[in-house]
Amino acid sequence: MTKPIGYFCNQNVPLISEAEHYWGSYFQGLTQSEKLWMLATVTGVITADKTENYNPYDVSEIITPMCENLHNLDYQQQLALARFLLNVL
Repeated sequence: MTKPIGYFCNQNVPLISEAEHYWGSYFQGLTQSEKLWMLATVTGVITADKTENYNPYDVSEIITPMCENLHNLDYQQQLALARFLLNVL
């Protein structure tokens, strides 16, 4: 079962508490497209710069061709892969 945002995030952070207020504890006020857009944006922010938690130079060469072929997966497979990756982070 899905857990509410408060399980994962500090609700005392204004951005998080505002998001929960607008969209609900499970972001039920967002469409699936909006949730995917938010996920893509968050991962883009995380990977925008080299940090202590992310180094683009630590990415092996085998990853690039796989990522370039993700469009060959159907939507359900892409979503399943995204869920899997979030769970193994």
